[in-house]
Amino acid sequence: MTDFVLHPGLPKSATSTLQRALFCHHSELHYLGKRLGSTSKKGCASDEIYEFLRPVLWNPKRFDPGQSREKYREIVVERANPDHSVVASWEALGQLMPERFGAMLSRVVQTVGSPRVIFGIRNPLSRLPSGYLQQLQGNFVRGTRKAFANAPYLDIQQWLDNQVQASGGDRFWTHYLSNIRTTVQVLGADSVGILVFEQLRARPMDFYATISDFLRIDRDETQRLCDGAHFNLRITQAEIDYAKQVDASFLKRKRWQMQTQAQRREAITKVKRASATDGESVKIELPGEWAARIKADTAEGHRWLQDTFAVDLAAYGYPV
Repeated sequence: MTDFVLHPGLPKSATSTLQRALFCHHSELHYLGKRLGSTSKKGCASDEIYEFLRPVLWNPKRFDPGQSREKYREIVVERANPDHSVVASWEALGQLMPERFGAMLSRVVQTVGSPRVIFGIRNPLSRLPSGYLQQLQGNFVRGTRKAFANAPYLDIQQWLDNQVQASGGDRFWTHYLSNIRTTVQVLGADSVGILVFEQLRARPMDFYATISDFLRIDRDETQRLCDGAHFNLRITQAEIDYAKQVDASFLKRKRWQMQTQAQRREAITKVKRASATDGESVKIELPGEWAARIKADTAEGHRWLQDTFAVDLAAYGYPV
């Protein structure tokens, strides 16, 4: 039977590294996407794969269980090596609102039968600031992040407040814990894997062994493909200072709003090149009240993760 593994990922938990270095290239995987450089929607391996996955993962109004099972058999099972694991990975799925995630997981089960799911997690006290910096960097060029409200710069307090408002007051920072619980309830703990981002930093060989064993692929090839790989460029202080300058000036802000993405990218690249701190990445912490709030909201969930999966999250500073 074909082994189907869903990797919901989680932003800033090494998802891009796994997608680009491991999933796309390991000889024992049949990868459906997300993949860099794909011309298909959502970065799927092909337009055909996207049309198959669209009602399962993203557009439930078009979901027909029988039709989805048939498409899965035709375009995945019959084409994949039966000894290889089929992997689908999208980081946004990991932080879906719990109700939407549960419905999506149900559709996956109806389609593939007995999926397995592996989640990437990261201490929220560092993941949220890292996510803010990544969005700040991307928003300056693309101007598409709703939390930034068509502004070139927001500080992390404003960003967090806007995120809460956009989610209708929902505690978006706890969604991953709810979604992991739901998956265990539906599939059982033996069908769920946990990848700890901090372990990749501290003990990469253990991290590679964990994902290799869960995916049932060769460990040595995993290490060779992943070792030293990192794909998200960190924002520099020069970029942040420039975004602040643009935001502080009415004329500069209006000019920024009228620029194309290419013009914005060219401007920020010149700033980085002219800066003596070009290669130095920025670290930022959660505001104190937010750190206390997130600790209180996630501690019980992290204790549950430790007990369920025998992972020592306390050793990596997770709120427990």
